Amino acid sequence: MTSHRGSEEPGDTAAEELSPPSGTARRSPNPRGRPPGDTAARTKQALLKSARQVFAEFGYHGATIAEITRRAEVSTPVLYHHFGSKAGLYSAVMAEVTQLLAESWGKTIAGTGDLRSKVNAMFDTAIDIHAADPELARFLLATRLEVTRTPELVAVSEYRDFTAGLFRSVALQSGVDADRASAVAHVLAAFFAGLTVIAVASPFDYDTAAESLRSLLDSELFDS
Repeated sequence: MTSHRGSEEPGDTAAEELSPPSGTARRSPNPRGRPPGDTAARTKQALLKSARQVFAEFGYHGATIAEITRRAEVSTPVLYHHFGSKAGLYSAVMAEVTQLLAESWGKTIAGTGDLRSKVNAMFDTAIDIHAADPELARFLLATRLEVTRTPELVAVSEYRDFTAGLFRSVALQSGVDADRASAVAHVLAAFFAGLTVIAVASPFDYDTAAESLRSLLDSELFDS
């Protein structure tokens, strides 16, 4: 894999920031950082989208500000204005992904039903998410690797805390006692981490793998 090289500091992109001397030249009617009719919300969303792609492809350390801003079609100062740094942008992407999963799985497990039914519904949701956004799994897999090399990325640990808490709450809401709920949470974490790997390494096997995991739900662990 070829890593894109680019500047990581706003000071290295002086050419993008220079303004023509007053009275000697006119600004372009379509400056790269601020397209006509653009809004802060659309600019941030473009950066989040391109950042997730670049982080997924190259990891946190291999991703460059230059490549992210190129894909988002904004200037480097715009990125720093909205997110402060590459780490800040990474945290924002992770927060967006976590919110997406929280909303999707939250709706899935909100209804009544025993533990086995809730987990089955979570598999259905995971399949739907993967079909709608295949790149998401690549980003999530990259975050699991990044935490081993970049422990200061708090966003990764926050995501892991979120998933662990979600899985445990699914068990508790189904009437499982606290000790078994912790065991269920660990098993579900392994299930969905494995599905993430399969989604990247062998995406066409994703649905089959999810269906195979359903067969494990017949064990006593998932009785409630």
